[in-house]
Amino acid sequence: MKTVNAYIDQCSPVHQEKLIRIQQIILSCSPVIEEKIRYKIPFYDYYGRMLCYLNPLKNGNIDLGFCQGNLMSDYHKVLEVKNRSQIRSIEITEDFPDDAILRETLHEALLINEFLYQEKKKRKK
Repeated sequence: MKTVNAYIDQCSPVHQEKLIRIQQIILSCSPVIEEKIRYKIPFYDYYGRMLCYLNPLKNGNIDLGFCQGNLMSDYHKVLEVKNRSQIRSIEITEDFPDDAILRETLHEALLINEFLYQEKKKRKK
């Protein structure tokens, strides 16, 4: 199975810098985030659920998709719906968003995954 680092290495230089930056931010949010390749792109799991993914776009930007995005507050007004019922995403360009906004948005997504995990655990009892 291909690793996320191997995936990033085979991407164009335009994408590589952004992918590495976002990968580092995601992994710095929690030591238990797992990264894997799914549907041919990098996905990140937290508490047994898909947290987010990185999808390189043809225009050189990266689509950072949040798998439970419909449950997020979008406090910074950066999440895009794009006719999707559940996923919300941020298009990562050269200068947007800043790392603080990315971290805050990721932390909210982490909390949602943790909450959903706890709720599922309660139902099993």
